[in-house]
Amino acid sequence: MSEVRQNSFAYMLWTTLLGLIAFLISGLLSSVYLLLTDDFILGMLISGGVGALLLGLSLRLGKKIMWMTVTGAFALPLSLFIAFGVFEGLGSLLPASVSSIFGSAGIADAMAIMLMAAVFGAAVGTSIFGKKAIRLFSAVSAIAAIPFGMLVVAFNSGADIKNELQLLLSAFGSIDLNNLAITLANGVGTGLSIGIFRKSKQNRAA
Repeated sequence: MSEVRQNSFAYMLWTTLLGLIAFLISGLLSSVYLLLTDDFILGMLISGGVGALLLGLSLRLGKKIMWMTVTGAFALPLSLFIAFGVFEGLGSLLPASVSSIFGSAGIADAMAIMLMAAVFGAAVGTSIFGKKAIRLFSAVSAIAAIPFGMLVVAFNSGADIKNELQLLLSAFGSIDLNNLAITLANGVGTGLSIGIFRKSKQNRAA
């Protein structure tokens, strides 16, 4: 592990992988819970909170783990409400023809997921490193969310990958793949942001 820490790329890849695994677990737990209860808000609290908890434990963040967990739990539904409010507002301001283009192309969905990831990343980053982490975490998380936003667009358009993933995850039931993709976007973005922030801080101190 010491060799991984010394290699910047390897360390950032490692923290990203930890974020992916932590939020994959929380996303699957949340998806199974949603199948049983349909309680979407609590499901999102599980996605964000359990994912943040597992990531904090795997990175050995010590006393920051509890605050990170609480922040992660509430940041996920908060980010959804913010993204929904922003894009609903934009939709009402734009001409109907423009709004329909954005909607039919899936652009709005992808951008909403990027905004959600930016808000979530900024909140969790602040809980770990303070306000100085907001810009880096929000930017990195938004960029890291792009492929997951495209994945959601593919799911909504009925692409073959949706059926393939549902078959792969059939042991967990008919889970909400959109919810899982959004959760993974947050995990990858947060994990990568932590790696970049720590290495940049280490390089400045050197």
